[in-house]
This record gives sequence, structure tokens and C-alpha cells, in this order.
Amino acid sequence: VNMMDNIVVIGSGGESVMNIINSNKHTDILVVDMNPNQLQLIKDKLDNNPNKNFNTGKFEEIFKLLRNRFSKIDLCNRFYEDELRYALDDIFTNDNLSKIFGEDAVKYTEKSFSDHFYKVFTTLYLQEYDQKNFMDIFCGCGFSFPFYKLPENNNFNNISYMEAKIIDDSLIDDIKKKYKNQNISVFDLSNIGDWIPKENLINILKKIYDTNRHTNVIIRKLLGDYCLKTIMEEIGFLVSLDEDVFYEETIIGIKK
Repeated sequence: VNMMDNIVVIGSGGESVMNIINSNKHTDILVVDMNPNQLQLIKDKLDNNPNKNFNTGKFEEIFKLLRNRFSKIDLCNRFYEDELRYALDDIFTNDNLSKIFGEDAVKYTEKSFSDHFYKVFTTLYLQEYDQKNFMDIFCGCGFSFPFYKLPENNNFNNISYMEAKIIDDSLIDDIKKKYKNQNISVFDLSNIGDWIPKENLINILKKIYDTNRHTNVIIRKLLGDYCLKTIMEEIGFLVSLDEDVFYEETIIGIKK
């Protein structure tokens, strides 16, 4: 990312936005989300207000349900794989997830969310350098803020926000219109393919490829029933993979 680049980021919890700010505060960032509450959450996080509670979102709440199944003392002394397996099977059901996040959260995969998160947590626990992440999540401090030390004396005038439906390639039309068809250097699309039909995801990626002279796309997949790497390569992106315990695939696609 270079100074004065245009960067588009799906809002989500705001971590990508803060990563970019820490890397280069001179970039122009457009934060897009279909949920106005998520956009407000990011604004509040950037305010770095110690009186704000950032552990109230749906994502945080479902992990709080999981966390409440264990005691800190137990976790600090021993890892109960059987109890973790039972708790995940009980909490991360498609029925529970669809009630909390909506049907779109589970309708685009046949895979098991409890199996996925069992693999995530056991991997974190077994890898020594990630044991702190494991303990933070289960002991209640893994979602505390600040996640990053933000630059001092930054009023974040280079950040704008857009509430938009993230369902098809009209999203890219709206973004390009806002930028008056300027080239956009980076699209950080989070894991949008887990929430929309595969065909819509392909159309979004194709439009990004076709409407920018050179660009980079960062995109992740949690459990979708498709190969993200194959989709990106077939469109024409040069693809590199990034290792990530949480996601099945994390892809960086480059159009020169």
C-alpha cells in the first residue's frame, strides 16, 4: 500500500481498517458495510473511548456462550478436548447460527461449523505461539480493545463510510461512482463469499478485475462450498495464499 492509494474495506469488526491505518495513515479508506451498526462500531473503536463496551456484537456474544462453559482455573490447568467438542456441537449448530446471524450465514455450505471451530481451537492450543490467543478467547479478554495502538493526533479525515447492500456486483458500481471511476488500489472483501451465492461472488470479483487498471484483492473464505483460489485464478488474478488458522482460505489476488 502506497501513500494516497484508494482502499476499499468491508467494515466487519474494524480490524482491517486499523491495520491499514497503522501501516500508512495517508491512504484514502472507504469503509463499506450493509449494517449501519457495524459502521458505528468502527467509528467508536477509532475514538478509542475506554468507556465503550466493544464486546456486545453477535460474533462476540456467541463466543461468550462458549466461554461460559469453562472456568478460567480449568482452562489454565488443563485443556478438555471432549468438553470443547460437546460445547461446540451444542452451540455452533446451523439452527443457532441462523437465528443469531440470519439464514445467509449458513445456507452456502454443507460443512460443519462445530467441526471447523474445533479444528481452529485445537490448532491454537497446540501451537505454542498461539496459546495466548486461545486463552484470551476463552478467558474473556480476546475481544477487548484497543486491538492496535492507533497513531496519535490522527483525526481520521482520510476515512469515509458507505452503507451499501453487499449482495451482487452493483456494489462495485456504487463504489466506482463514489470514486468517480478512479483506480482503486486495494479491495479488502473480508469473507463476503460466505454470505452470498457463488455466482454473485464471481460477478463481484470479475467487475473489480474489469474496472481497475491494476488492483489487489484480499479475500477470505470460512466454509463456503467452493475453491476461492480457483475462482480468482480463472478470473485472471495472480494469486498468493496467506496462512490463517481461522479461515479455510485467505487469498491475495493481484491484477498488474
